[in-house]
Amino acid sequence: MMRMRFFNRVISYKKILAFSSLVVVFASSVVACHREQSLGVNSEGARRMIAAMALDDGDVNQTALYWIRDRNDHYQSFFVSGNKNGAQLLGSTRSLVLKTETDFYEINNSDEEVVLCDCEKWRAASFEDACPAALKTATMSRVLLSSPNKKVVSTRSEASTDGEETDGALDIFPLSFSEEELNQLVSLRQHSVITGSIGPYVFIRYEREYQLCRDETVYDAHGYSVFNLDAMQFEPVLSDAELEQVNDNEREDAFASVRGDTGFEHLTAADLELTEIHPEYVAGLGFSVAYEFEARSQMSEEKNNWRDYTKDIKVLAKQIPIRLTPFALAPPLVRNLRPRSDVRVGGWSVILAVSESDRETLEMIFKPADDAPNVSLPQTTVEQ
Repeated sequence: MMRMRFFNRVISYKKILAFSSLVVVFASSVVACHREQSLGVNSEGARRMIAAMALDDGDVNQTALYWIRDRNDHYQSFFVSGNKNGAQLLGSTRSLVLKTETDFYEINNSDEEVVLCDCEKWRAASFEDACPAALKTATMSRVLLSSPNKKVVSTRSEASTDGEETDGALDIFPLSFSEEELNQLVSLRQHSVITGSIGPYVFIRYEREYQLCRDETVYDAHGYSVFNLDAMQFEPVLSDAELEQVNDNEREDAFASVRGDTGFEHLTAADLELTEIHPEYVAGLGFSVAYEFEARSQMSEEKNNWRDYTKDIKVLAKQIPIRLTPFALAPPLVRNLRPRSDVRVGGWSVILAVSESDRETLEMIFKPADDAPNVSLPQTTVEQ
């Protein structure tokens, strides 16, 4: 059965509506934080929101880290200083760098060659002992998280290293293999990309396709996960109540775009599956989030020739999830940057007070701008 995928992007708000949405969300976020006491973010979220609004003065000099992703899913981070009147590039590095309130973190994609199982030889040996190594290998993509400030260890076993270090870093690819599965791999395709970060929340899109010896099934897994750098674990960004609201509102908007389409006539809104949540940057303002829904149908163009169709539908959130609101408004230094069309704004971190320890860490991570004359901020202009 052949799958054909179509992308139907539904943006339910233009920039002016997005601005209105962000303003409403930020204005109500302190109240909302008090309503969401069960999330454990009420007092901390309110405190951060009040601090962000109080410090949101475009004339005040700020120091920030700012990262982008290009069309090839390569990351680049910039160390900048300035205000709404202009920014100075202090350094750059070819990795994703973030800072929480207490620590710096660096994220890199890494490819590891994995030796595959020679299933035929193993079958001839009646599957005794371990599977002998095949001559071919496969590439396993990893998402390596490290910190110059401390040892990084996950508090949950969902990371593919189960909390163990990999070359001094923690692999936070959302899926894992057991040792038995690794020894029986006959094919593997694995990829991931960081779609964005909002505060300590890192959004990871992943896909994996593999087959094991003695099993004719080709396993296919794809989706997204969100890793919280503060908690060092994967966490949902939507509460149960928020997920219910998304299913009632945004999913209905997504369904409206396929209602009655050929091959999808039998669908109802409940048939659409929420497959991904990812940050959506609104230039000059900050982050909202977008929801990706998948609609499945079957059509037949010729007798006995069935083809499986899926349609991905993107809808901008009507309201930013409460866990993300304290971090979604971009500081003036970042809002002033205008990215080129060939890059996506990934995220930022504002350093409120640069300590001596911070300065030493920044010098360790970032190559000085004077030593990288070919590096420039990814923007067309910096408004003066």
